[in-house]
Amino acid sequence: MSLPTDLLEQAEWLAKREPKRPKQASLRRAVSAAYYAVFHLLASGAVTAWLRGQRAKPFRPVLMRAFRHTHMEKAAKSFRSSNPVNVLRTALGLTQITAALSSVASKFTELQQARHEADYDLARSLSRLEAQDLINLAKNAFVDWRTVKGSTEAMAFQIALLTHERIRGR
Repeated sequence: MSLPTDLLEQAEWLAKREPKRPKQASLRRAVSAAYYAVFHLLASGAVTAWLRGQRAKPFRPVLMRAFRHTHMEKAAKSFRSSNPVNVLRTALGLTQITAALSSVASKFTELQQARHEADYDLARSLSRLEAQDLINLAKNAFVDWRTVKGSTEAMAFQIALLTHERIRGR
């Protein structure tokens, strides 16, 4: 199994852990695990594609550390709106983002916001249904990603996830 898949399974397990009265800690960790499943799906997929072969393997964890949540959020928002960063759009001749990639970007940003709320908004209680809905959102992101993975637009998205702030001219 891969880390993204393991995290998604862990999210499911945490959401169902207490059958009658779920603990907030379990539900909050389930939401967090669902977000991190998609985070690692996108980031580790990029790193593995960019650093192939046994000789490159030791460098993968180093490159993984370069992905920043806030930069990824901004990049995902630009792809969610079907309006990727101009530099990428021009360089790759992207005129439109497919619905599947836009959906992945949208789900990523929604899950990131949900993770922030689950981790930091202790005044709000989560229900099992809310946690399960977010886990299903992550599952759907996996499905959508499979349809675009390896495409030019998916590669552009992964590059933007890592370099968004720099390619915008900042």
